[in-house]
Amino acid sequence: TPSAGVRFNNSRFFGNNWGPQAGLKLESKRSQVHVNYAHGFNLPGVLSAIFYDDWGRGDQWKDLRAEKLDHYEIGLIHSFSKQFQAGISFFYDDVKDALRFVPPPPPPPLFANLGDYKTTGGEINLEAMPLDTLILYLGGNYMNTNPSNVPYAPRWTWVTGASLRMGRHWRLNFDSEWVDKQHVLNPRFPGPGATIDAYFLLNGRLGCQVNHRIGIFVAGENLTDSLYEFRPGYPMPGRIWMVGLDLGGSFKWN
Repeated sequence: TPSAGVRFNNSRFFGNNWGPQAGLKLESKRSQVHVNYAHGFNLPGVLSAIFYDDWGRGDQWKDLRAEKLDHYEIGLIHSFSKQFQAGISFFYDDVKDALRFVPPPPPPPLFANLGDYKTTGGEINLEAMPLDTLILYLGGNYMNTNPSNVPYAPRWTWVTGASLRMGRHWRLNFDSEWVDKQHVLNPRFPGPGATIDAYFLLNGRLGCQVNHRIGIFVAGENLTDSLYEFRPGYPMPGRIWMVGLDLGGSFKWN
């Protein structure tokens, strides 16, 4: 099954940009192989104009260019049985002209299309249904960037999930994620880079379908009360509890 598309953007200040994409999927009874390519672009944002005005650079932001990304991916999904499925994929990203903040000297500061970098990585996911009432999921992602200080690109990320049906009316869900340490504070923003620590999150939900129209649930986020943050100095909430009511629909086991 082939597929293809294209995205076009005409900017008054940054000219024309094309974003083609194409893919090919090969399928058999139990396996699926896919190959994808996509070209993306990211235009300088309005903050560039605001900062340039504050820095006394006038409309020099118009000299900036769009960031460009070429993404390549190949993957395989195989069903070993009705109860077990596994997938693996590999990807490569080539980024050119990424915007980066250039501090003085000499003043005033400016942005420049200096941030070329590459990312290689892979992803694996496993889905199992050992019981008719239990579904399990495990996924992992690995990324290696060059240079190594590319922001928001943790080396390892792991996620797990479980969904258990108990009788006709009850369902218990859990999901968790572990994210490796990573660089943050995008270098395009005028400020120094930083690193945040790895963190682990566990979430859960217990629901009861009272009838085919009404359901109640209790849910918790960050059940381990982990201390974590996405930016230094901005801690995220600790343990959170919620109680809710679902109206409409019927209990279904997907």
